[in-house]
Amino acid sequence: MLPSQYPHACVLAVVTPPSLTATAPMSDVMPALRELTAECPLIFYGVCRAMRGPPCHFQLKEDAVPSAVYESRSIDLPLMPKLKQELDSLENQGIISKDIDESAYTTSLNHCIIRPTFDYTTPFQAVRTIPTGMTFFTLIDALKSYHKVELNEESSAMTTFSTPFGRYNSYQL
Repeated sequence: MLPSQYPHACVLAVVTPPSLTATAPMSDVMPALRELTAECPLIFYGVCRAMRGPPCHFQLKEDAVPSAVYESRSIDLPLMPKLKQELDSLENQGIISKDIDESAYTTSLNHCIIRPTFDYTTPFQAVRTIPTGMTFFTLIDALKSYHKVELNEESSAMTTFSTPFGRYNSYQL
C-alpha cells in the first residue's frame, strides 16, 4: 500500500480491442516453432557465442593512466553463492578467466577509452518496420548480449575486475 500523500494513479480496468489480441492458436504455431529450433539448433542452445568479425580493440586516450584496485566491492553474504555460480558459468563459457597477470587496469577504464560512435536503429524504429501479421519475433538478451564481441589480448588485459573470489579478465564484451 502506498501512503495517501504519495503521488499515484489507480487503474480500474484495461480494455484491449480484440483485433490487437487476435493471434494464431498455439496448436498452429508450435509445429513451426519446433521446425525453426531444429533448423537452427546453435542459436537456441542458450550459450553465448562470439559474433564473427575482428576482435574489439580499445583505443586509449593519450593521457590515460592505468589504475588498479585490489579489493572488491562488498557483497551481501546471501548473494555469494549466486555470484560464484555466475562467475563459474562465465568462466566455463570462456567469457572470463582468472587474472594471473595482475593487470594495472581495474577501474576507470571508461574514462580512458576513446569511444567510437555508430549509427543504429532504435528499438522503436525496429518495431515499426515489422510487417503486420508476423508470428515470430526476435528476442534480444539485453543482459548478456554484450558477451558477443571478442576482445583482443591487449584490450582483454584492461578489463580486469575484482570479486570476493579473485580477479578476472574478460575475453568478450
